[in-house]
Amino acid sequence: MSDDEYPILPFYGVFYLQAMLFNTHGALSSLDRVVTKLEGRLGEPWDSSDGREVLDGVQSIATHAAALARYFWPADKRYKSRGDHLRKVFKVDESSSLFDRELRNSLEHFDERLDDYLRHQPMGMFYPEYVGPTFSDNGVPTHRHRAYFTDTDTFVVLGKKFRIDPICIEVARVHELANDRYQKGIGLSSPNNQ
Repeated sequence: MSDDEYPILPFYGVFYLQAMLFNTHGALSSLDRVVTKLEGRLGEPWDSSDGREVLDGVQSIATHAAALARYFWPADKRYKSRGDHLRKVFKVDESSSLFDRELRNSLEHFDERLDDYLRHQPMGMFYPEYVGPTFSDNGVPTHRHRAYFTDTDTFVVLGKKFRIDPICIEVARVHELANDRYQKGIGLSSPNNQ
C-alpha cells in the first residue's frame, strides 16, 4: 500500500476533520465577533480599542484560513497526496479564495515583511491601525500597518489589500462539509461519500 493510494487511512480521517474544524470554527467565531462589533457602525472611523478588536478578529479569520489552506496545499511535497485527496473530498481547487498564498505569507512572514516595508517606505502618513471607511490619501503617501475598510470589506496588511468576504464564504462552506462528515461518521475515505 503506497501513500498515494491511501493518503489518509479511513480510520484516521476523524483526526483531520477535527483539526480542520478547529480552524473553521476559529475563523467563524472571529467572524461572529467582528460582525457583532461592526453592527450599526460602518460609516465612521473607530477609536483604537474597539478598532483593535475588529482588526484582531479579521486577522484571526485570515490566520485560521491560512492554516486551513495548508491542509489542501501543503508546503512540503511529501504531503502532496494528502492535499490532493482533501481537495477532491472538499471540492477545493485553485479558484478557491484559500488558494491565494499572498495573505498567508503576509501573516506568516510578517516580521520580515515589516522590516522590509519600513526600510523602503518614503515619508508620509503612517497609520499603525485603522478601522473605518476607505479614505483618500489626497496625494500624500499613506502607509497602513493594519487596516480594515468597512465599506469595501478589505483587510490591509503592510499596504497590501485582501478581500475578507470570499475567504469567509469558503471557510464556511468547508466547515459545513467537514462538520457534516464528522457528525455522520463518513470520514474522508471517499470524495463521493457525502
